[in-house]
Amino acid sequence: MPLSRFSVEANSADMQRVYTALSGIRKGAERAINSALNKTVSKAQTRIVDDIYKELNLTKKVIKRFVIPYRSTFSTLRAFVHVTGEPISFKNYGAKVLVRGGISVKVRRWKGTEKFPWMFWAIMDSGHQGVWQRATWTEQRVEKADNLWGITTLPIEEAYGPSIVNVFHNQTEEPVTIDMSDYLQEQLLHETDRVLSGIGYK
Repeated sequence: MPLSRFSVEANSADMQRVYTALSGIRKGAERAINSALNKTVSKAQTRIVDDIYKELNLTKKVIKRFVIPYRSTFSTLRAFVHVTGEPISFKNYGAKVLVRGGISVKVRRWKGTEKFPWMFWAIMDSGHQGVWQRATWTEQRVEKADNLWGITTLPIEEAYGPSIVNVFHNQTEEPVTIDMSDYLQEQLLHETDRVLSGIGYK
């Protein structure tokens, strides 16, 4: 399964500034850096989910299943977000059965609803529901065929839309990387000041 790891890490210069500023406070630097990293990784998850939501016709609840944050600890001082590449079934894109047969689905928010007359909705023996198509059929062959509906020829395969990890790589990763780098620097300064003042760290 394709996987993208979006790392949230402070660079060595920023880390050194925090350690210098908080050298007189026990575990002060670790507390400040850890907190800044965890605030940033939460922000990164939200930003990635929001950006993908603007592109793909999926609910944020579905998108969050594929955008998983891993928080920093005192021992690691590293955080990251895993964006996974599992295929997403057409049913999650709100596929609908057409009266005359076939399926309609809106995959991308900026694009109109598409029709796939050779696809169909089915429930497997396992109880799994989804949109399916004959594995050997193509759109061109179906357009030339007559009276195909109701044929039970196997094999069949489930129909999927774009994976979240591909959208992340192609459209979201670069701007999120830039914005989160700036946000982390802001949080490092903010958390350093909080430790120095004792706010939230007593």
